[in-house]
Amino acid sequence: SAAKIGKTMQGIGAGLTLGVTAPIVAMGKSMVDAASNLEQSVGGVEAVFGDAGKTIQDFGKTAADQVGLSMRNFNDLSTVGGALLQNVGFSASGAADEMVKLAQRGADVSAVFGGPVENVLQAVNSAIKGEFNPLEQFGVKMNAASIEARALAIERGTNTRVMMHADNRTDSLNRERNLRYMVVQY
Repeated sequence: SAAKIGKTMQGIGAGLTLGVTAPIVAMGKSMVDAASNLEQSVGGVEAVFGDAGKTIQDFGKTAADQVGLSMRNFNDLSTVGGALLQNVGFSASGAADEMVKLAQRGADVSAVFGGPVENVLQAVNSAIKGEFNPLEQFGVKMNAASIEARALAIERGTNTRVMMHADNRTDSLNRERNLRYMVVQY
């Protein structure tokens, strides 16, 4: 009968809606969200790095293959890290270059100690802010006293690697920034 065939077709249609249409719609929403998030991360890179953002964007295109980070994750971590590095005295261009190096070092650390590269870069960003505990999971024992001792050794010329600018050594604010900068170079 036609009524029975109609009910059967409705049941099939409802099943297709739940089993096929709903997942396709959800996948479409997920793709739109991902594109929106990537666009937002690119905007963050542009805001923090200005013209130097090209360095971040260029590396971000290959970050998945080179260091195991998606372009969006690399952009997000670089935005935070770049702002922190600029706060301790890096130029936008210098901060962009340093973020690429830190991502590469982070991949090496991740390969040795396990875990995502993202966690390594988050720990480095924390260290730049003076929060050293997150680095301990990667075998780095660092604190303000060890950084101060290293700074004094450099100031006395007992270490040939110069990490601070001589003209800013006595200014306490710049001294603190320079000490945090040393974390990146440590």
